Amino acid sequence: RQPPRLLRRRRVQPHLVDFSKVPVTDLRGPREPGDLVKTKELIFFGRLEGRKGVEIMCNALDILVDRGVTPEAMSFMGKWAAPLATQGGMAVEDYLTEKSSRWPLPTTLITDKNQPEALSHMCSRDMIAVMPSLIENSTMAVYETLEKRIPFIATAVGGTPELVHPDDHDVALVEPTAMSIADRLETILTEGHRIPRPSFSNDVNLDIWYGFHSYVGKRIAEVGRRTAVTEITRGLDRDP
Repeated sequence: RQPPRLLRRRRVQPHLVDFSKVPVTDLRGPREPGDLVKTKELIFFGRLEGRKGVEIMCNALDILVDRGVTPEAMSFMGKWAAPLATQGGMAVEDYLTEKSSRWPLPTTLITDKNQPEALSHMCSRDMIAVMPSLIENSTMAVYETLEKRIPFIATAVGGTPELVHPDDHDVALVEPTAMSIADRLETILTEGHRIPRPSFSNDVNLDIWYGFHSYVGKRIAEVGRRTAVTEITRGLDRDP
C-alpha cells in the first residue's frame, strides 16, 4: 500500500546540536575520522542503567578477563538511574562495585559531570567509548562522540546505525550481546580502533535548521504571520 502523498514529501532531520555552544577542552592531538587510535582504556558512556547496557558491558568485561585480554583501565561515566530489575532490584552502584571487585584492573565510577565536562574528560586522552544500549531512539551519546572524533563502539539498535556512515558500520557497531561486545573489544585492545565517520555533516544540518527558521522569521516580519505561512506552505499536498 502506497503511503499518503504528504508522508512521501516529508524530510526527516537529525537532532540539532550546536557544538559551538558546548565548550569542550580537547587535550589530544589532531584527530580525524578514519585515524587509528591505540589505547587500552575503555569508558562506558551513558546513563547507568540496564537498558543502556550496564549489565552486558560488565559481562563483556568478564569474558575479556577470562580470555586474558584485560583493559588497562575501565570507567563508567553517567548519571545513576533505576535499580536493576534483572538483579533483584540491586542498585546500579552496588552492582558495579561488586562486579569490578573481581576484575584485575582499576575501575572508576564517574557520575558528577555535565555534557561539556563529560566530553572534555573523553578528550583529555585517548580512550575507547562503549555505548552498549539494549534499546535506543536516536542516541545523543553516539552523536557527541562522532562529532568530537572519539573512537567508540555502540550496539546496532534503534536509530543508532542511521548516525554512523554506512562504510563504518562494521567498525563502530555490534550486536547487543556481551559476546559480540567482547569480541570487538578484544580486537580493539590488541590492534587499535579507527575513529568512525558520521553519516551526515553536523554543520550542514545546522545550516538547514537555522536557515529555514531565519527565512520564516524574515517573511513573518515582512508580510505578517498568516501571509507568510500561506506563502511558505503553498503547493504542499493537503489533507482531502
